Amino acid sequence: MNILLFVLLLGIVSADPQIIWLSRQSGTNSPNNVNVEVGGNLYLASNDDSAQLQKITITIGTTTLRLDQLSDGKSLKILSNQLTIRSDLLDATARKLTGYLYVTTATQANDNTFDVKVVNGAQKLNRNGDSTTTVILNTQYKDDFPSFFAPEKTTYVTEVQQFRSNPINFHYGIPGDNWKTFTGNQFFENPQPFDFYDDHGRPHTNMIFFDSVEPMQINLPY
Repeated sequence: MNILLFVLLLGIVSADPQIIWLSRQSGTNSPNNVNVEVGGNLYLASNDDSAQLQKITITIGTTTLRLDQLSDGKSLKILSNQLTIRSDLLDATARKLTGYLYVTTATQANDNTFDVKVVNGAQKLNRNGDSTTTVILNTQYKDDFPSFFAPEKTTYVTEVQQFRSNPINFHYGIPGDNWKTFTGNQFFENPQPFDFYDDHGRPHTNMIFFDSVEPMQINLPY
């Protein structure tokens, strides 16, 4: 089993996944029409005030929902190639919002090894299968007295348990269509490659497995 973790938008519709920031959804920009891929999934990652989320609606085909109705972390299936966002928020109010909408591709939505988790509190993650991918969507870090260096969004990963035969890889950013093969955004893996030269000067690589992985605090824009 190989586990990938991603610690997380005209004409012809692009198959690229998308991030849509709520801070840009004010009444001035309403309605905002976004081309999306039929068959994808839409998620809301936000711990903004529900009274503000109620003032933003999304329409996909014949379905219209307020954003506060998506705050449970569940996905919404995209059945139309256009997502319409309407907002009654003033510009100044919208700019204070920290959440976002995440839209997957249809291929990702239909892949049972691809999963999305909205992190708004402690969660235990279990993945089984030959090869799986989990996208972690962070919500805003909140502190009554945040320091200047406090992250906007962060995930604290602890108690990583894995078998030696099951590599785990952490990536940043949004997984694209090539998420199963692209490694340019990888920042952690276990086992780790160790390059060395033998007595004859020939290069070799051994994979070293760490039985214990120290807790990690991952700070990313989403």
